Parts: sequence; structure tokens; C-alpha cells
Amino acid sequence: MGDKYQLAFIRQYVDELEGDFLEVGSKDYGSTQDFRSLFKHKNSDYVGLDMEEGKGVDVVVDLTLPFEAVDAKLGGKRFGTIICLSILEHCEQPFVMAENLSRLLKPGGGNCVFPHLSLGNFMVILLIIGALPMRVLRRYSLA
Repeated sequence: MGDKYQLAFIRQYVDELEGDFLEVGSKDYGSTQDFRSLFKHKNSDYVGLDMEEGKGVDVVVDLTLPFEAVDAKLGGKRFGTIICLSILEHCEQPFVMAENLSRLLKPGGGNCVFPHLSLGNFMVILLIIGALPMRVLRRYSLA
């Protein structure tokens, strides 16, 4: 669950994003945005994942566990788009989590990962973990 600015950004690209969809950190704390509703027209599965049960959460799992445990919890499902907004910077093992997210993608799938801007140059972080699709980079003359 991201903020209103992340929601606006995802809304711009919703028609370009391919399912099935996985939202990491999907628990609704009351002040977060609803991304699931953006994808209802896509006729694809949408899975909300978090470390705790709650509204908006379909699967409870720690994405820093060994991949086999994460994969088993998700029933071997692969995703066309993974949305992970303002989550990675809170993780004690961000590179393990990023690797597991990459392994959960379908071939040709993409991650939408946005850390808080306070991390400095977030575009560099996104490029390192392969989170930005080339079409977005080209649109903003970054590639």
C-alpha cells in the first residue's frame, strides 16, 4: 500500500502492466491507497502479500525466507507485475527480498519498486534491481 503519488503514477501505466499481479506490503493501515481496484478490469489474479494478516492481505509470508519457502506459500505462482511500494527500505535483507521478487516474475514480467525518496537517488536503486521497464526509462529520457 503506497501513497497517493505512487497511486497516481501506477494509474498512468495500469494499461501497460501485465497480470497476474502481486502487491507486496498490501496490508491496509487506514491511511494507505487501494491499488487492487486499479486492476479489476484486467481479468487477472491480484494477490496481496504482507508479513501480517489484515485487510488487503491474501497471503502472509516473509519475502526474505529462502525462495523455496516463499514459492511454496504462493503455490508456485508467477506474476507479470509485482508492485512493491515503500517496502524495500524497511527490509533487513533488501537484496534477498529483491532476488526473491525477481524469481517470482513470469518471463518478461516487471517489478514496480519504489523506495522512499529519502534514500537519495532512487532511480539508481531501481536500475540496480531491474525494477524500471525500459519503456518508462525511454519516456523520461533516462535510457
